[in-house]
Amino acid sequence: AIPSPTVTAISPHRPSHMSVSSHPANDDTCPFGPLFAIYAKALNATARDAWVHGVLHMTTEASIVNHTGAAILLAISVALLFFGSRLVRPTFFIVGFVSATLFFFVATQEIFTSEAVSADTRCWVMASISLVAGIAGGFMTLRLVRVAFGATGLIAGGALGFLLYTVGLNRLGWPEDPEFAGHGVVFWAPVCICAVLGAIAMMRYEYAIFAVATATIGAAGLIPALDLLLLYHIDERFLWALSDESRVSHHSSPFVFGQAIAAIIMAQIGAAFQLRFFAHRLRMQRVMAVVAVPYGEPLMVN
Repeated sequence: AIPSPTVTAISPHRPSHMSVSSHPANDDTCPFGPLFAIYAKALNATARDAWVHGVLHMTTEASIVNHTGAAILLAISVALLFFGSRLVRPTFFIVGFVSATLFFFVATQEIFTSEAVSADTRCWVMASISLVAGIAGGFMTLRLVRVAFGATGLIAGGALGFLLYTVGLNRLGWPEDPEFAGHGVVFWAPVCICAVLGAIAMMRYEYAIFAVATATIGAAGLIPALDLLLLYHIDERFLWALSDESRVSHHSSPFVFGQAIAAIIMAQIGAAFQLRFFAHRLRMQRVMAVVAVPYGEPLMVN
């Protein structure tokens, strides 16, 4: 069974002057509460463990919200896995939006979470600044292509590092101190190293390995999407892969490393599909160029 964590409220890097209940992620009257909760769970291991445990006991309304979010994540993951190379601009926008929103979410919560600020003001100010910054960040990545490639490689490399950690690096037994965001060195080392290498590789080779990067991101997104939509209904142990506490204590279970291995295999399949599809498309473009040129029809061949 999923172990119950000691803290069930969401409190990502909470300032000492702010109560847990005052955070917008826990405010039922804040219409942006679910959005804040997503970012809070992404930033805080304890909050994420509490949420995974709550999946098994949530209300019907909360279950609908979770399944809707998982369905959206599944659709985006499948699109990136098999068609990422055709979705360059949407991918850049999503990368810029998520990165900017996450950054300003952390920044605004440090500024606007004082008890002197009303709950409504806190909710709308934090949401407005984060969402506007996210949209601006999304459009900015469309203009700064090299930065967009680097950010995409950073995320893809980090996803690969996480999968490698889940497959076997978590068994090394290295000391966990010092911790950051609920994780120790044995977690952050592969994630950060792979993220940096992924960013460097993407900025160097750009479109040549874009299919590999998007397939990796899509495969990593399939794990939580399928777990929440389907697999945990079959066996709740599939949720171990989503809980930091359970993932560590059950690292030898196929319900944990098996999903990571499956994601790595899916990433290879997705990348191979994209590369094969675009190789065929390029051959067809070259054939059409040969046919069109004698008739005076100029054709751009990428």
